[in-house]
Amino acid sequence: MDQIPDNVLQAFGEILSESLRDSDQVAIPSFGTFAAVKIDEHIDKDPESGERMLVPPSITVMFTPALKLVKQIKEGRNSHE
Repeated sequence: MDQIPDNVLQAFGEILSESLRDSDQVAIPSFGTFAAVKIDEHIDKDPESGERMLVPPSITVMFTPALKLVKQIKEGRNSHE
């Protein structure tokens, strides 16, 4: 598999970050959609200590793969078995 040059990945990351900061979605046909999603403040439990803690609100990036990509991955797995 060919590698993508670092400058291309860096430019993509900058464009993606800027678009998501503006609350836009970034859709790449046949690949998927990136979207900024706000996670509200909530109470969670520390898995090690069991202590309950308040987690502040945050924004995270969600990726939803295109159906075409999912299909190609599944077909690729099946051809290797």
